[in-house]
Amino acid sequence: KRNTVFEDLAVFDPVSSTIAGSTPEDEPEQIGVARASHTLFNVLGLQPVIGRTFTAEEEERQVRCVVISHALWQRRFGGAPSVIGRAILLNGVPSQIIGVMPQAFSLTGTDAQAWEPLTLFPDWQQRRLQRGTDSWRVVGRLKPGIRIETAQAAAIRGHNGRHHDH
Repeated sequence: KRNTVFEDLAVFDPVSSTIAGSTPEDEPEQIGVARASHTLFNVLGLQPVIGRTFTAEEEERQVRCVVISHALWQRRFGGAPSVIGRAILLNGVPSQIIGVMPQAFSLTGTDAQAWEPLTLFPDWQQRRLQRGTDSWRVVGRLKPGIRIETAQAAAIRGHNGRHHDH
């Protein structure tokens, strides 16, 4: 609400998930997943190489959809374009693959190979009301003409302020 320096902001939280295919031959595998706001890909200025990313409406409706990494696409799906629309199991729950990110894409400080709406946390209603926890990571795109030092100073003022909304 008080943002004056960022064009857009996104949040994400890295978690570990088990991925499995829809057939018994697909061996389960532990992978990093980032549950993220729908704004993440736009803030980072990236588009998928095939498919799309999830929308604000899908986030709001808690739609079980997932965007996967290029490496995961190659390793588990042989780089087949037909992966779009395919169902996979994430922690035993079906999710539909809707997009594949470019090969060079990664989130610094995470091992995420898939991204899904942040609203898919089982305890989402409680999580969304929590303030001051250190689990969420935030990225932002600066407004034109704003220097990083100005944004850092604004973030520090906001973080130390009594009425700051995270």
